Parts: sequence; structure tokens; C-alpha cells
Amino acid sequence: MKTSAGRPDLGGNSDEWSTLLFHTLFRRFMKLGDDMIVLPSHATSIREQDSNGIIMTTLGEARKKGDLFRIHDEVVFRQYIKANLLENPGRYQEIRLVNLGQHRYDETRLKELEIGKNLCGMAKKMKVQPEHEDAGVNTRDC
Repeated sequence: MKTSAGRPDLGGNSDEWSTLLFHTLFRRFMKLGDDMIVLPSHATSIREQDSNGIIMTTLGEARKKGDLFRIHDEVVFRQYIKANLLENPGRYQEIRLVNLGQHRYDETRLKELEIGKNLCGMAKKMKVQPEHEDAGVNTRDC
């Protein structure tokens, strides 16, 4: 996602991984310039693609638009994460096992998993409107 970050709760270590995410955003990434190109692994909408079908932003844009980049206090950051956790995506465990090489599927099943819903990014709790249903892509749940 262009304005979000990974969900530290998906591994079952929300507090510990929220702290790691905070340090990544505010220590490691602060060393990088605003012009750094970011190629996110997920999109919240097909509308995030540019005219070439590429989803990208700059670190500067992510810093301006992303909620997590605005919370500079580590305790408040962790509280925000906890308050905005979404339910785990239905396919999360299955996708995780595929990514670890512990499950093998045919190409058809892998495509089904890839185009399934995607709730892998931190976002405020809100109803997500299926902006892109007409495009045949649903990316709101892992």
C-alpha cells in the first residue's frame, strides 16, 4: 500500500513487532531521502497503479500521507496499532505456509490466493468500499 505499512499483528507478536515497525519507520527509514522510490507489495485499490500498471510512490509521499508516519511517540504508535487491528485475513495462514514452502499448489490455486482479499496493511478500522470490483480484482484480504 502506498500510504500504509505491514501488519505487525499477523505473526501473533503485535507489541514486539509494533516496536520493530516503529523503529524501522523512524530510525532506519529516516536515513533515507524523500526521493527514495517505494514499490509496495500490496495495493488497496487498482487505482493505485500508474498508466503502466506499476504501483509505486516515494518515501516522501508515504511520509506525508501515511498515518503511521505521523505518530512519533512509540507508546502512542503501539496503542494506535492495537486500536486499529483488523481481523486476520481468512487466507493468511494458507498463504503464509505457501510462502514458507510448506504447501505446494497448482498455478490455478496460487492465482486464487494471489487475487483474494488483502488486509495485510495497517489501516484505520473502516469499511472498505470495493472500488475495483468492476476490474475483477479484489485485493482486500490476504
